[in-house]
Order: sequence, then structure tokens, then C-alpha cells
Amino acid sequence: MNGWWSTRVTAERQYQSWIGSYGSMPGARFTLVEQGADTAWIELRAWPDTKA
Repeated sequence: MNGWWSTRVTAERQYQSWIGSYGSMPGARFTLVEQGADTAWIELRAWPDTKA
């Protein structure tokens, strides 16, 4: 799934909603990213947290 939102608050809410709705599916992974000024993508959050 992909989604684009104009505000981070909306994106955070949708991110949490998708985890709640689809997080029990085998292999599910969710990543919230933001496009920086230099057009590079910056990972803000990931579920499950694979950095731990």
C-alpha cells in the first residue's frame, strides 16, 4: 500500500491505522517516510522495528 498526505499528523494517524488493520498479516511491514528538501527519502518510523 502507498499513501500520500499533506500533513504529518494525517500520515501518522494512517500509519497507526494500517498497523492495526494489517499488522497481523504474515510478513507485514510498514514504513513512514518523508521526502527531504534534497528529494532524498528519510525514514521516520518502521514497524516492526528492525533497528533494535
